[in-house]
Amino acid sequence: MVIKSLPEQLESPLPIPHGASVVLDTSGVSEDQKIVRQIMAGWLGKQGYNVMAGWFGEEGYHVQGDIDKATHRISVIVSSLGTEFGETFFGLPPIQSAIIPFSTPELALFKAQYQTGFVKLYFDIYELPSNRFVKSSAPFFAETHYNDYTVFLLFTFKRTDLISPPQIGAFK
Repeated sequence: MVIKSLPEQLESPLPIPHGASVVLDTSGVSEDQKIVRQIMAGWLGKQGYNVMAGWFGEEGYHVQGDIDKATHRISVIVSSLGTEFGETFFGLPPIQSAIIPFSTPELALFKAQYQTGFVKLYFDIYELPSNRFVKSSAPFFAETHYNDYTVFLLFTFKRTDLISPPQIGAFK
């Protein structure tokens, strides 16, 4: 989702010289900070050239691990990152019997499972070593969905805007 929220090229350049060394820090997420940092590092490295907007630099930005080697600090603030799940079901749920050793499968006249993923982030840019605030970016937002439907017990179909949706048995 973070990748989907970032444009391939910015409409206008960042207020940082092209090829500048930057250090990244992330906040707002707990377990996903490393992946957000890696995605942002790759994206910033690709931001050196934009023919449509009429500006270019020889190279993108250099993400450093050491703050002493950087000229700017970019703080990535992740406002929201997550998924939501909902389900609608009309039919007979699976039944397990404790007395008689048999069970019935789920018999769905209509079943819909809705899953939505979303991300909203922006970044603040600071000049180093003074730590002077330079500018905040506009928010980057993305949303995606994956819906699975069953009608009259047997007919199933899916609706999604994912580029490569998950396949049955793909995680085995």
